[in-house]
Amino acid sequence: MLQRLSTPMTIILKLTQALSDSLSALGFPEQDIKLSPPNNPDFGDLSSNLALTLAKDLQKNPIQIANPLLHLDFSILRLVKTIIMKL
Repeated sequence: MLQRLSTPMTIILKLTQALSDSLSALGFPEQDIKLSPPNNPDFGDLSSNLALTLAKDLQKNPIQIANPLLHLDFSILRLVKTIIMKL
C-alpha cells in the first residue's frame, strides 16, 4: 500500500519554513508567518499578510517588502513542485 508523503498541513508547514528562511536570507526580522486561504479564490490557494505586517514593523512600504521575496530564486516555487511531485 502506498503511503501518503504529504498532508495539507505538512505542505503549509514547509511553505512557512521556506518563507521564514527567505526572510532571514533577505535580512528581515523573524515573523510569525500565517498562511490561510484568501477570501477571493482568484488570488490562489494560500495567502499571507506577511508584507503588510513587516511593513508596519519596519515603517516601509509593503511593496518594498514583497518585491524582494518575489524575486528570490523561486526556491519556494521549487519546494511546492517537489511536494506536489511526492503526492
